[in-house]
Amino acid sequence: MQSTSRSRLRYLLRVALLTHPRSRPYQHMGLNNATWGCTLCIMAKVRYIHWRDGDMWIGYLEDWPDYMTQGETETELEENLKDIYKDLADGQIPGARKVAELSIP
Repeated sequence: MQSTSRSRLRYLLRVALLTHPRSRPYQHMGLNNATWGCTLCIMAKVRYIHWRDGDMWIGYLEDWPDYMTQGETETELEENLKDIYKDLADGQIPGARKVAELSIP
């Protein structure tokens, strides 16, 4: 009886994750590149490079160095980087070039 309720719970969780609107943009990433926030929301961890230039913070996503943004504060910069990430992950920017890693034996 216990294994039946566990498998039912796993099934319900899987259905909830696939139908939850916030989980859809992150489905392409797989679970290896994501961390669990709440039960229904998968949040991505994305690395970025940033620096201060005068009064502005400038930065770009590590995987997409061609798409730089800026902000008056670090918080504003992070919000702008999140917007760029959403556009890139959803395919809204055509011809986006991404950094990849190649293993050579």
